[in-house]
Amino acid sequence: MWVKLLVYSIIIVIFYKFLITEKTDITCPQGPNTKDKSVCREGNGKTYNGSQPSSNDKAAILLQKIDIAATAIRKDVVWRKSYIIACISAVFIFGLILKISPTISEVVLTIFIIGTIIYATHNLYNYHHTKHIEDNILASTNLLRSKLANKK
Repeated sequence: MWVKLLVYSIIIVIFYKFLITEKTDITCPQGPNTKDKSVCREGNGKTYNGSQPSSNDKAAILLQKIDIAATAIRKDVVWRKSYIIACISAVFIFGLILKISPTISEVVLTIFIIGTIIYATHNLYNYHHTKHIEDNILASTNLLRSKLANKK
């Protein structure tokens, strides 16, 4: 019985740690390494920090900011999100749908399978769809850079 409690406790602690880290990555410029937490807010996340445009930005700076924003999705930590969603799904499946108390191996296997499916699906979609969008944006900004350089 204590082994089951220990494993569940470890799963919950890891889940909580990942949830806090994910929230910090979404809202803080350096993610968990952000020293000054007062800069942490919605729209100031780690993967797209520095992409906010300003009317005072020169064209070259705006192009850099577009590049940062275009590559933000690729910089996300997908395995962590997959684990978070897998844990929530396992609770939903066992607690609300099946209404059973699963064995440790059932919980671990369910989290592993769901997490793997989510991770694989995200990467497949990213490779066959999102990557092409990012490539097109980056190619466009590079062409704009060339055209701006040729104007001078």
